[in-house]
Amino acid sequence: MTGMPVPDLIVEACGADDERRWEIVWHLHRHGGREALDAAAPLLSDPDPDRRVLAADILSQLALSQQLSGDTLHEPVLRLLLDAMTREQDPAVLHAIAVAFGHRKDPRGIEPLRRHIAHADPEVRYGVVFGMLGLPDRAALDVLIVLSADPDDKVRDWATFGLAQQSAADFPALRAALLARIDDPDPETRAEAIHGLAVRGDPRAIGPLLEMLDSPVDQDVAYNVHEALYAIAAATGDPRLRAHVAAHRDSWLADVPGEPLPEDLRAALARYRE
Repeated sequence: MTGMPVPDLIVEACGADDERRWEIVWHLHRHGGREALDAAAPLLSDPDPDRRVLAADILSQLALSQQLSGDTLHEPVLRLLLDAMTREQDPAVLHAIAVAFGHRKDPRGIEPLRRHIAHADPEVRYGVVFGMLGLPDRAALDVLIVLSADPDDKVRDWATFGLAQQSAADFPALRAALLARIDDPDPETRAEAIHGLAVRGDPRAIGPLLEMLDSPVDQDVAYNVHEALYAIAAATGDPRLRAHVAAHRDSWLADVPGEPLPEDLRAALARYRE
């Protein structure tokens, strides 16, 4: 792709298969600069929604790697996204713009995203969740609290993840939202909720955590479950957790002899003087 003009790359991306399309988009993120911004901007008004999606995908991470060193593209990119959000109706484009806000990590995206919290399309609601991840603002967390009870599994899981792991905030409504998900039918959402309560030292995580530990733990949730065990054991010293903590120590020593135990596991063991 080196040496190809940006307009030619965008024309190619419009007709490419998904793999090639994303290869071009990722190249433009790193190397497109102002020329990519200028080429993507008019696509946000194109009659073809696929072209509007492409524009949002290009703008989503354009020059993000340079932002800490004085990148000047964030403001014009954000203005384009904010303007597009006010007029867009197509669900696929709304999703792409919402995800772009999530990459840009600017609180000015919260209000336009919040207006779509009850959108009929779950992919738009998922985009709203993604747009809020990692933002410390209470308004963003309140949106995640609402969407942590969404009927769609993916939306609910990611919103719970946002509350549990992407925020260090701790207030009653946030804990209540996590508590409401500790018996969720989706195992990933349930593990996120347990993890979120555990790392906040909330003993209400212990019962549901023990239920998960006493059953075969799916690899998709194992990391969250184990990290939750170490955190809540270190915080509470609950005797029901002691055998599980010791078993994790023994398994670690058998699997990776000579390697130091993880710090959070050591903290849990110290609570039991193990």
